[in-house]
Amino acid sequence: NVASNIKAPAIEFDPRRMFEILDTNDDKQLSYDELNAVMELRSVELHEFVRRMNDLDTTIADSHFLSKLTFVKYFLQVLEETTHFTVTPDEAAELFDSIVNDEQTPAKNNKSTIRSDWLYTSSISNFLTDAQINAMIKKFRNVNHHLEASQRSGGGAGAGDGANSSKRDESERANSESSRLARHRGVLGKSSAFINTIAREDFIKHYPTILEQVTVDFEPSRLQQDILEHGMSAGMALSARSKLGVDICFQDLSLTVKVGDKCINVVDHVSGRVQAQTMTALMGGSGAGKTSLLNALCGRAYYGETIGAIHINGQETAIERIMDRVGFVPQDDVVYAELTVRENLIYAGKFRLPRGTPDEVISDLADETLANLGLSRVANSMVGDVHRRGVSGGEKKRVNIGLELMACPSILFLDEPTSGLDSSSALLVMQSLKNLVDSQGMTIVSVIHQPRKFIFDLFDSLILLGVGGRMVYHGPVPQARPYFEERNYELPLGESLADWLIDISSGRLEPSEPEALEDSVASLNANAVDRVVSTRGVSAGKQKQAINDAKSRRAWLYEEWKTHYTKLNSEEREIYDVPDQYDLPGSVTKSPFPVQLYYQVTRAALVSYRNRFTKILDTVVVVGAMVIISLLEGVVVASRDDHPELDFDEATRPSHDNITEVFYQLFKYSLVRHWGFALKSGLIIAVLIGLQATKIITTKRVEFFREAASGYDLNAYFLAVNIVATLEHSVQIMLASFFSIWIRNPLGSWASYFVHFLALTWISVSWALFFPQVIPPENVTVVIGFFFAFCGLLLGGAFPPMTYKTIYDDGGFTELFSGWISPLRFFIEALTVGEYRCMPEQSGLTVAADTLNFPRSKAALSVSGMAGHDINATLRSCSGWYWGLLPSIFVGITIRFAAVGAMHAFNRGKQTKKPLLFVIKNNKRALYVFIGFWVILAGLFGFTCWTMVREAPTDDSIKDAEARQKELESTAQCFLSGSCTDPLDYFTEATVLGNFSTDAGDVDVNATAQDVIDSILNNTDAAAP
Repeated sequence: NVASNIKAPAIEFDPRRMFEILDTNDDKQLSYDELNAVMELRSVELHEFVRRMNDLDTTIADSHFLSKLTFVKYFLQVLEETTHFTVTPDEAAELFDSIVNDEQTPAKNNKSTIRSDWLYTSSISNFLTDAQINAMIKKFRNVNHHLEASQRSGGGAGAGDGANSSKRDESERANSESSRLARHRGVLGKSSAFINTIAREDFIKHYPTILEQVTVDFEPSRLQQDILEHGMSAGMALSARSKLGVDICFQDLSLTVKVGDKCINVVDHVSGRVQAQTMTALMGGSGAGKTSLLNALCGRAYYGETIGAIHINGQETAIERIMDRVGFVPQDDVVYAELTVRENLIYAGKFRLPRGTPDEVISDLADETLANLGLSRVANSMVGDVHRRGVSGGEKKRVNIGLELMACPSILFLDEPTSGLDSSSALLVMQSLKNLVDSQGMTIVSVIHQPRKFIFDLFDSLILLGVGGRMVYHGPVPQARPYFEERNYELPLGESLADWLIDISSGRLEPSEPEALEDSVASLNANAVDRVVSTRGVSAGKQKQAINDAKSRRAWLYEEWKTHYTKLNSEEREIYDVPDQYDLPGSVTKSPFPVQLYYQVTRAALVSYRNRFTKILDTVVVVGAMVIISLLEGVVVASRDDHPELDFDEATRPSHDNITEVFYQLFKYSLVRHWGFALKSGLIIAVLIGLQATKIITTKRVEFFREAASGYDLNAYFLAVNIVATLEHSVQIMLASFFSIWIRNPLGSWASYFVHFLALTWISVSWALFFPQVIPPENVTVVIGFFFAFCGLLLGGAFPPMTYKTIYDDGGFTELFSGWISPLRFFIEALTVGEYRCMPEQSGLTVAADTLNFPRSKAALSVSGMAGHDINATLRSCSGWYWGLLPSIFVGITIRFAAVGAMHAFNRGKQTKKPLLFVIKNNKRALYVFIGFWVILAGLFGFTCWTMVREAPTDDSIKDAEARQKELESTAQCFLSGSCTDPLDYFTEATVLGNFSTDAGDVDVNATAQDVIDSILNNTDAAAP
């Protein structure tokens, strides 16, 4: 009573005393019966009471008994949690309201529904595991589906339930629609998660029943087995998975690596067995070959030669035969930082699950994997990296594991999964793996480095290696300590068992009774120590002695294991011998190329969207560079006063011999003016676009190598990268060229500007996608920058040593070399010629279609050396010039096709693949593909070369003018020879009166036809017209 001054006495609870009372048989642990004698819990509460306390106290595995220490530490906490298992409707309503009003959940306008993913962060998570919550969500989802199905079929509540159902009609209709919309899977953000809503009425009604189902009747989901064994829909090409799991037995296994001129065994004739549905630890000191043995077992020892026999499920075969069922988790956390945790898993499932697996199944598997790994709370969080905030290190490590689990592997190899994690995160990771062994029947092999005791106890079997990759111990974990104690090794008080074993295997520890080592020590050359002492001092001699002692102890341990192994009886040898044969896991028919291409494009687009701020900044740089160059160059002008380097007479009365030099001088300024802008803008754009485009390859290099090793379709990946990179940079260049056009107001067509800038971008991106395939990532930036700057500047045609005149005059190799190597070869020419063509004929740059007696080769445009294969360029047109567009397109196509070949040929070791020559020699299909690739590449190369040297078809107007010119010349020659009888008619019809010159002087342009005839007849040396 608050109003009274009487204070209730404090109740002191002594859990130690209570444990002693409950422990009736005095065995220092409590059984179910002893607990329930006084607590009178329901079976579900009792089971969860014990399980929860054992889970909290990670010092022991899940069991049906409680230790005194566990009981004392967690009794009150767990007792409060387990009281939640008996729920009344009022308590369910209170729980629903607490979830709605939880400050940690997003802002909500609808108080009558909750999102299912909120359950992971609610108070329910205090007493249910993520796997149980996931099962609860599925059951609520089924309730919603059944309700919707009932509504669609016209059913509903009976007459007796009419009153109750009428109160919920409006709410159910709203919830049904919101649930339907919420289940839609989007591409971006949290909409990618499978989210459905739970109505308040449904929660209150079904929560008590569902809660009991997920606790009393809960069994870990076996969705992976269902996917692989039964299929989820018609048309799914699925193979059966053996219920016995995958068993690997290796005999006399060695891995030889060539170092310089020497061959070294990093794994030296080891034998053992990884039993199915167990978790095996690979341990040893530095240089013991742990990772090498792991790679040899899982088929990733690309860097050496593997020798020995490997039996899988009792059948002697290569691990490559079941690679679809093998998962490998690298030491580094190779995941997409721009995607959420769930998106990473979803995409992994889409790429690696059997062909035709429905999205719903992939989503359910992702939910299950998230729950099993304890990632449900961060499912919609960005993974993150050093540049963006994301999940924790331990969570990222579990995402790394989850990517492999989405492939439903039968056996999982892990390379130091706890590296870089704190002890708590490491324990959570390994407990998740142990749960997979228990619930999914998976076989797990893991390299583990200095595990804490609780992690080490999770393993079923141990393979302990010594320096040089030789076996020190192999067998059940509980038998490791007795084995070494029999050899007079003593575990110091408080020392970690795992660390003690590693010290033994390294030879740093000696037995308490070292007499057993005398023979081994005596076999070493003691004189070597004496020589070191005499030449380098006592300390060096002691160091040498210590090294030799360690070697001798290791040699003794190797021999001890061999002796122990040979003395095993048949029953003891059973865990090492090859088992009876049973079926291998079947292969998986993965999604076809178009489907994988779609997934790759959507993922690449999503990653690009998440990096949009970086992309925007890159675009600002490109646009800014173009704006600056355009402002510096100014508005395009058709003419400008410029003093030619000519005498007045030469400029006004050029002779036939010096007309080329005269025209060049008269229009020199114009030529240099247009070349300058095209060269500057093209060079800057090529460098910027090239450097930016490489990032789509180089920044995801490690992810690419992992996916290549996991069997992703590399061609789909590369094509998707091509599509996304080309679209991104095309948008950039369209914006940049728009501002440039707006500032400069070019004479030619705006459309031609856009087209040629896009063609430049196409070539630049092509080279940017090629170089990362053959150049190390750390050198790509320098190589790309040098290539575009050097080749664009010196080989593009604007400057010596390779000007356009040189290119066209020399032809052959020079022309082809410039066209292939210089990204600016066609861009500068196309942009400049497009401007010149728009000039009127009076400028001397173009020639009218009906012009006679003036060779087009004398036009300033032709004199400049440009458009050497297109005589039509001298015709005036403001629509641009597109002769160089075709070679630009095919240069890009050929380079990208070559990049595909380079992707498959280079870095095969990092892709965990055999050398290309080895594959070609041993696989006919690969040989045919190899030959076909080179045939197509040669065809593309030849066709592209033809496009560079082809002559453009002559325009009909030019053909007509040439024909008319020949007719005039022929008639004039006829007239001069005296064989023509009617010359007056000819000249009367001519439209070029006054265009003839004679030694007697120029003829007046206003002269009559008769005057012209008379002038020619009076001059015996008259030239042909």
